[in-house]
Amino acid sequence: KVNGVTDDALRLYLFPHSLTHHATAWFDCLPRNSINTFEQMAKMFLGKYFPRSMVTKLRNEITNFRQRPDESLFEA
Repeated sequence: KVNGVTDDALRLYLFPHSLTHHATAWFDCLPRNSINTFEQMAKMFLGKYFPRSMVTKLRNEITNFRQRPDESLFEA
C-alpha cells in the first residue's frame, strides 16, 4: 500500500493505459464499476483476447515444433 492505495487499485487504474485499438474500445464499452479487482479484469481480458482454444492451439504448435536437419531455425 502506497499512500493508502492498494496494489490492486493501482493495477486497475493503470491497466487501461496499456491498451491500444480494439482493446481500448472493448474496455471503454465495459459497464462502469463492473470490475472490482485486477483478477476480474485479467480474467475478462484474457477471456476476450486469449480464449482457452487459442492458448491450447498455440501450446500445441510450440510443443510440436520440429526443425528438419536441412533447414535453418528461421526457415523452420
